[in-house]
Amino acid sequence: MGTGLSHLIEYSTALGALVVVSYVVPYLLDPYNYRRRFPGPPLAGLTNWWMFSAVRTGRHSEIVQQLHRKYGTFVRLGPNHISIADPDALEVVYGHGAGVLKSDFYCAFQNGHNADTFGTLDRAEHSKKRRRLANMFSPQNVLDFQPRTRLADSQVPTGSRGVDKRRSIFAPSFPTLHLT
Repeated sequence: MGTGLSHLIEYSTALGALVVVSYVVPYLLDPYNYRRRFPGPPLAGLTNWWMFSAVRTGRHSEIVQQLHRKYGTFVRLGPNHISIADPDALEVVYGHGAGVLKSDFYCAFQNGHNADTFGTLDRAEHSKKRRRLANMFSPQNVLDFQPRTRLADSQVPTGSRGVDKRRSIFAPSFPTLHLT
């Protein structure tokens, strides 16, 4: 029985070392210093567990705002996740000509084989689909549609308007949703 226990300890130790190495080695061997370039919680450069635990608290938005107050405009939230608190950066990062390619994350939003504009990863295909929709989202068309949006909003039961916007996980979305 002692032999079985010693093997279990050896395997557990080896597995633990393997897990630590798999997180630490990429961090140390990062040739472009991407994981250390931006400040944030120490574990955020190594693993997504930090962000996972922040989301589980239900206070993710508040925590990210606190981190921005502590670290500044750019904050690392995970090994491949940077939060940017600068409205002027929106166009640079997310603008059509930004040169940033969509990740596989968007594949989850594809409906079958025909991806919609949001889920299309190929830049040329996305541009083609975007051109077809561009006129609908012109500033004038958005303003013209506003009365219908307000009418629909007035028909929503008032109880759903009681969402505490400060505590909601959707809190970062509310300012954007209320632009129109």
